[in-house]
Amino acid sequence: MVMVETFYRLHNNTAAPAFSAEHAYSGLWGSEWSEDGTQTRCHECDGGALLGSIIDNCRTCDNTGWEDAQYGYSCCWSGADLIAYMDEHGIVADDDQVVVFEGQRVGTGGDGEPLAVPTGQVRWTTYGALRAGKE
Repeated sequence: MVMVETFYRLHNNTAAPAFSAEHAYSGLWGSEWSEDGTQTRCHECDGGALLGSIIDNCRTCDNTGWEDAQYGYSCCWSGADLIAYMDEHGIVADDDQVVVFEGQRVGTGGDGEPLAVPTGQVRWTTYGALRAGKE
């Protein structure tokens, strides 16, 4: 039986591929994404820039300059969890977009957060509305 749960995520459809199951990948904050959104520029060798100078062989990307992104959107279990996470890690504006979605958990991200793929209803709100308790 597949368990569908509700998740909360800050998501910018302008800077990232459009929110969908097809594009459900996550990477480290500030990552440069490949055109298809499945890989990020390698952080260890700086996308290949350090190969041959500081690093001879990159064990993260096998000298390609790109590493596979994690499958599933990095998200939180509740609006309160998202607010607490962003208070600790990010700078967020009231008009930043938050997506609340039904999905299936597929793993765990680098900060211990759930990774999930959308499977059902999706609704949008703003961070300010979430913080004000209007969601």
